[in-house]
Amino acid sequence: MHPPMLDPIKTPEELKAVCARMQTASDQFYRQAIQTGCHPWIEITGFLNEYIKVCQRAANDGVDFTEASIHSGKKLPMESFEAAYLGEKFGCMFDTSLGRDPKMLTAFLLSAFEEKVVVEMARLVLKGK
Repeated sequence: MHPPMLDPIKTPEELKAVCARMQTASDQFYRQAIQTGCHPWIEITGFLNEYIKVCQRAANDGVDFTEASIHSGKKLPMESFEAAYLGEKFGCMFDTSLGRDPKMLTAFLLSAFEEKVVVEMARLVLKGK
């Protein structure tokens, strides 16, 4: 478990400033990523930018997103269309490696999510939802 931040960020102004710094970092990453000529690497910028949008919306709603993770147990509010876009970007990078190999996908899902969530997801997929 990662230690909590020493100076927790709470005010909407501070949260918006964090988002701005995140966007600057993403912009810098993109400028470097396009120089690689590796399309999946460039796709990471789309993933980063969508995460930033989710955080910006959280900040606008007064939610401190800065420690929302598995380590803290704090939830980052997200809409289904945002989750779908993150999935699209991740799929662009890894579908041919993970999405087409059940053993690899299972290894990924079980390391990323709680087993009960993976089991429920499988149940929903099998029901066609």
